Amino acid sequence: MTIPLRPELKRFVNEQVKAGKYRSAADVVEEALTRLMLEPPDDFEPGELNEMIAEGEASLARDGGQSLEEVFGRLARRSAAYRKSMNPRPSLRS
Repeated sequence: MTIPLRPELKRFVNEQVKAGKYRSAADVVEEALTRLMLEPPDDFEPGELNEMIAEGEASLARDGGQSLEEVFGRLARRSAAYRKSMNPRPSLRS
């Protein structure tokens, strides 16, 4: 099967292989398709997004908010955990 890709996607695939994250371009595409199958994009029913926003606003009014430092700290930890799960490296320690 041959699948044409836009130049920026080809570059991305090649960068992933060069970085040693994947053995081949086919592995990159297979990983992407597997993730898409397991975690399909969110589709909202009409009005569902507005309900979610209203729920979030009510929660904010009821429980208060968080500082930017707390939010950025949590995002940094989640990002680090995600990157680690994407490219697990074997421990040098036994």
